[in-house]
This record gives sequence, structure tokens and C-alpha cells, in this order.
Amino acid sequence: MDVKVLISGATGFVGSALVRAFERYDLVLLGRSLNNLKQSYGNQYTAVTWPSLTDNQIAECDVIINLAGANIAEGRWSSKRQAEIIQSRVSTTEQLVLACVRLGDQAPRIINASAIGVYGIAGSLDKQQSMRFDESSLIPELPTDFISKVGIEWEGALSPAIQAGLSVVMCRFGVVLDRSGGMLKKLLPSFKMGLGTVLATGQQPLSWVSLDDVVRAIEFIIAHPDCSGPINIVSPGVVSQRDFAQALSRSVSRPRILTLPECVVKALFGQMGGELLLSGQHVVSQRLQDEGFVFNDPDLAGFLSRPSNQ
Repeated sequence: MDVKVLISGATGFVGSALVRAFERYDLVLLGRSLNNLKQSYGNQYTAVTWPSLTDNQIAECDVIINLAGANIAEGRWSSKRQAEIIQSRVSTTEQLVLACVRLGDQAPRIINASAIGVYGIAGSLDKQQSMRFDESSLIPELPTDFISKVGIEWEGALSPAIQAGLSVVMCRFGVVLDRSGGMLKKLLPSFKMGLGTVLATGQQPLSWVSLDDVVRAIEFIIAHPDCSGPINIVSPGVVSQRDFAQALSRSVSRPRILTLPECVVKALFGQMGGELLLSGQHVVSQRLQDEGFVFNDPDLAGFLSRPSNQ
């Protein structure tokens, strides 16, 4: 019997990769616009919008994968944009969670996106380099910064399902890399022109993961129904931002890199620059590895050197 999987955010960077890879599943695609879903996938899959989604449609599924949310790295973080980033995650998660609570024993498993930003920024750069976060690490009761606020409120929306005893997984993604989208797609053109850049000291940790390993990890979680709670999805090969810039420059045969001072980064990108570009977390994917999952891309240089990523 086919496993029936509902995917929200199916036209996004990660969602579209899941749809491409999940041919053996019976897919239901959930989005805000039926036209967008049809443009991306035609009539190949069942498509449904948020306003029209019913409890019965959810009950027919075995797994929900909820990836819905506005791009956190797009645009400056004005008050309006910050509210949009949080609301786009919390409201969709709440809708799915409340439906699953109503369904009780008939509810599907919930695999919900989150991010390693939930651990917060560990103060000084020295602390960011020395501290290691795994799934047993405590989440701050109060947000220490905007990215932790997003994660705390997003995961908080799952609380009713957890309290009801439903199966819930929080996928805490690192920086997802693939030339088809996200950070790597944005950076490749400038690096190919010899404009690769180290940001400030470049010592801030970068916990990354390949898009291929994200897809494989989610499929692994689906295949292991006992998996629940927080799961970090990050490569074992955490690097500094300087190491990342150097590896990417070498992969496109442009080894010379520039340095962008901290003050310039903050002037250009504001709060977003301070939190996403000048700070980071060293995160370990302990639970996946304990369960026997093996990353195909543990090494950044090896990943970037593949022709498909250049």
C-alpha cells in the first residue's frame, strides 16, 4: 500500500526537491495558490489550497511534511517583514496541528520544518566557535535574537499536537546548499566573477547540509516511525564562513577572495546581516547518526567540487 504524503510548501526550494524525489509516494500538494501548484506540476498530483483543506483530506494521509514559510533571507528585516516571516510559519502550522488534534488517532505523523536558529546566537564569536548544539541542548525560554524567536514560536505552534500524544518531528535544518536555489544559487555568479567574499573575520561557524541529504534525511524519518521530537539536519562537516568562501572560490577556479568589513555588512543588510551573515551556530546532527543515517555529503570541498554544483 502506498504511503500518502501531504507536502505544504511544495513549490519552494526544499519542497520541490521532495516532490521530484518522492515518486514512489502518493503525494498531495498543499499551497496558497492552485494556479502555482498546477503551473509547477500540472495534474500529476492532487493539489489543494489552505482555505479548502479539510480534516478528511488530512486523515487520508499517513504523513504531513510542513515546509510553509516566507523566505527568512529575502529582504531587510523591517518590523512588517519580521511579522510576515513568523506569521507565515505559525499560522500554517497551527492550522495543520489543530486539524490533527481533532482527528486524534486518525491523525498522520507531522514532520515540521524548523531551523538551527532556534538554539540562538551564542553571544561572542569565541562562544559561537566553542559551543556545540545537539538535540539535547536546551532551547532558550525567551528568544535571544530574531532567528531564535522564529524557531521558538514555530516549534511552539506544535505544542498542542505533542501534548495530545501525536507523532511530531521538528526538522531543524542548517543552511541548505544546492545550485538550484538558496544561498549557493545566489553566491555562485559573484564567485565565478572572482568576487568571492569573506564576511568580517570569517570565523563565524556555518552548519550546512546538501539538499540531497535533506531529501534523504526526510525519507529516512518517514521510514522510521519511531523518530519523533527535534532532529538536527546538518552535515557533520561544519566549517567557518572563511572556509566556505575559500572552498567555493576554489571550486570555480577563482581562488582570490575579498573581505567585506563588519560595518559594511551591517550597513547593507541591517539586522539580518548581523544575525544570518555575521553569526552562526555549530550544530551536530546527533540523533540521525545514532539512528544509522549516513550523510552522502559530509565534506564541503567534495560537495562543491562536483560538476553539478558549479
